Amino acid sequence: MILGFAIGCVATALVFVSPHAFADPVLTPNKPLSDADPIIHLAIASLDRRISFLEQYKSAVFIGVTPTTTNGKFVHKTAPTGLPAAAALCSDAYGPGAHMCTVQEIYASSQGSILAASKTVPKSWIMPSATAGLADNCGSYTSSTGERQWTGTAFQWDVLPTGFRGPRFLGGADAACSTMLPIACCL
Repeated sequence: MILGFAIGCVATALVFVSPHAFADPVLTPNKPLSDADPIIHLAIASLDRRISFLEQYKSAVFIGVTPTTTNGKFVHKTAPTGLPAAAALCSDAYGPGAHMCTVQEIYASSQGSILAASKTVPKSWIMPSATAGLADNCGSYTSSTGERQWTGTAFQWDVLPTGFRGPRFLGGADAACSTMLPIACCL
């Protein structure tokens, strides 16, 4: 879809480009690229902005939770401890490219109806937002204890106090690093 949009933008830009912008280089050998028609530069800049805008909405979506549980120290037999181990555990369960979901991916999944109103997802580890510190993700999921007052971030999809299903994000005592939970996986 993004590619189709980008092609459409380029085609639109080319309609407005002057005919001499793509002059034969043999006939105009001394014309440097910097002297190219300014409309080309404007069209390319506009296209870059539009693609960047669309890419921010491209997001992985929830596919399930790992079949095994782990505390806040993620360990895998072939990956380093922490976030790489989370990705490996999700890949083992759901294939290459699967990884631990972020808060943003959970929101995208709920807005895109991936998480249906009838579905229930157990409390599962997720990656908090990029602005969260080590205290919000068990030290990048390398600590299984709370000796530094660290906790993780978890999510569950269930009935909210309003009576409707939705995402519930948990931290603090509800996501202690010593708690055994599956990992929420996205692809």
